[in-house]
Amino acid sequence: MKRQALLTKGARFVFVLAITAGLFCVTFALIGVIGTGDTSPPTAYAAGTINVTTFADEYDTTPNGTCSLREAVQSIIYDSSFGGCTNTGGADTVQLQAGTYTLTRLASGSLSTNSVGSLYVANFQAGDDFTVNILGAGSDQTIISTTASFDDRVFGFYDGSTDNTSSVAIEGVTIQGGNGNDYGGGIYVQIPSETASFSLKDAVIQNNQVGDHDYGGGLYLGSAGHTTLERVTVYNNWGYYGGGIYYTDQYGDGQDGLTLINVTIYSNTAGFVGGGLYAYGSGGGVTATNVTIANNKGVSSSGNIYNYGTTIRLQNTIIADGINNDCGGNPSPDITSLGYNMASDSSCNLGGTGDMNNTDPLLDSQLRYNGSTMPTLALLDNSPAINEGSGCPDTDQRGWSRVGPCDIGAYEYPTLGYLPLVLKNE
Repeated sequence: MKRQALLTKGARFVFVLAITAGLFCVTFALIGVIGTGDTSPPTAYAAGTINVTTFADEYDTTPNGTCSLREAVQSIIYDSSFGGCTNTGGADTVQLQAGTYTLTRLASGSLSTNSVGSLYVANFQAGDDFTVNILGAGSDQTIISTTASFDDRVFGFYDGSTDNTSSVAIEGVTIQGGNGNDYGGGIYVQIPSETASFSLKDAVIQNNQVGDHDYGGGLYLGSAGHTTLERVTVYNNWGYYGGGIYYTDQYGDGQDGLTLINVTIYSNTAGFVGGGLYAYGSGGGVTATNVTIANNKGVSSSGNIYNYGTTIRLQNTIIADGINNDCGGNPSPDITSLGYNMASDSSCNLGGTGDMNNTDPLLDSQLRYNGSTMPTLALLDNSPAINEGSGCPDTDQRGWSRVGPCDIGAYEYPTLGYLPLVLKNE
């Protein structure tokens, strides 16, 4: 008698069941670990670390025994101890605990300071570049939020010099509830130097907004240097131009740009165009690899992507169910296909190797954790995106291994395989 046991990409373990003559014997054997999720340690940063010890939104000019997130940012700005945060010089990393940090200090019109409103890092002089790393315990563990009446974005990073090499890295957090007045409801980045960098990793940007006729509900990314989003979900944000992300490379020379890897941009709304992503400029443009952009709305047009003058390069990317078309642009979407993309209509004009237009990718109807600590949009059974990718990253957005022919989009479907099992009576 011969049977088969199911083996899935997402399975933690595979077990063997053996039955022998007249004796019921159950033997469990670990055969392999196929797709266990990302268990790699958080990124280690070179300089010193400030440990935040309170969830309160404090800003005390004299030590009070506790170190708040706002005080930790201020300590890094001035490279010295501040409030309850100790910095003997050189600290560049803020370490957050699991829990919710709620911003309560209203800006009340003071928008370019760290003492109230947003957590704001600014520099206006050449030679005074900054390095800031915000490290949380995981996007499902560390939440940076606001009160309902909060009147500013959550984070702002500004460097006024084109000669500096400032860098910002945010990892392992959820950022939500921002209410920007001009640019960026959740995060605002304006770093015009071509040697600067911004990275966001293992993060969720959700439920942020900007005002009417403003830019980037979730994120406003204006950097001439390299900007990277990896394993990020951008969800339910609102902006007039770019509901999820507004990206501009107008300061660049075409060498760098915005890189998206294993990113989900879902259910964001633009009051005008570019519900998911609005890209503007003439520099490095946008490169998206294994990204899922779906169910975003542009009230006028271009629900998922709007391109104004730059280049958008796609590989293994899903663009689906855009409300008022998937893609649009001025003068056109100008999508450069690197192959193996899928769009639910013809507006993106995909024409590369393995591309599919007018194809329903059969996505789940909502975000779910899908065995991970980060919400993603799963491929359903029989999705035409399964096994149709090429040159994918080793893991998907959840950190789960991509096995065999990889799938299009940020999520890797747990395709069933078979492990032969022999049940024998002797």
